[in-house]
Amino acid sequence: MLAPKAGSQEKTPISKIDTLMGMQELDNVQRLKPGYVVSIRILEDKRDAIHQIIAVTGEIQAPYLGLLKADGLTCRELAFKAKSELEKSFFEDATVLVRLEAVGVPPRMGERISCPLDPPFVVAFGTIAKQGKYDLAGIPDHKLSAFIKRAGGVTSKSATPKIRVIRKTDEGNKAIVVDVKALLKMSPEADLVLQASDVVIVE
Repeated sequence: MLAPKAGSQEKTPISKIDTLMGMQELDNVQRLKPGYVVSIRILEDKRDAIHQIIAVTGEIQAPYLGLLKADGLTCRELAFKAKSELEKSFFEDATVLVRLEAVGVPPRMGERISCPLDPPFVVAFGTIAKQGKYDLAGIPDHKLSAFIKRAGGVTSKSATPKIRVIRKTDEGNKAIVVDVKALLKMSPEADLVLQASDVVIVE
């Protein structure tokens, strides 16, 4: 069930934001405001940049993090702010690229803003064959074992790897330690039902 799966990593198209030479090269002059459109990409996520409109509240819907204050920050400051938050629970090292794409008219209070939101997802990270983000809907019964299989299996050299699931709660991020020995024995109790935005870390 946890054996590595043969096959190469699928390549994703490289977006325009990849032309930026690292986070230190991001714009650090122009201050972001409500109505502005920014593109955001986390290189370790291995997906294309997404575009977000800064709401009247000054926030954007950042990948993995949810609402993140952007008003008054530069692209570089916003990138490093997101990097700091991502590295608390989701990535050991996060490279975040933020670029101002359009300067719009600030929205009126109460006006609905159409922003592309990610569908419910789960993230694979660590010693697993295919790290990255996976649609929760594509995981049979949302089970941990099915997710690990879909992500190509565990590549850890340890006979009993350590697996943690980082889950967002109202009280903050919660780390769930998986009973891997029971999971290997296909124990239903150990086969955790994953939730949206869970991050599965294998060591």
